[in-house]
Amino acid sequence: MDRELRFLSVNEVLLRILGKARAEMIGRTYLEVYPEAEGGEVHEALERALRSMSPQRQRLYSRVLARDLEMEIFPVAGGLQVAFSPAGPG
Repeated sequence: MDRELRFLSVNEVLLRILGKARAEMIGRTYLEVYPEAEGGEVHEALERALRSMSPQRQRLYSRVLARDLEMEIFPVAGGLQVAFSPAGPG
């Protein structure tokens, strides 16, 4: 993602999980793809990571996927690299 939270690349696994085609995401912002996620935990975590530009890991609830996730955010040149995985018990 770039600094405007625009998708620059998306892997096949995430596309399958989200039920999206690559063309639906690449070049569009997170909120263009998921307007219903505005102000949600994932959106807030992405914004926080952009402000701090420090790696973050947290468990959160995705309104888009309706499930708990582990989310890792890594600052990179020009934006963020984001990884999601299903949250384990606890």
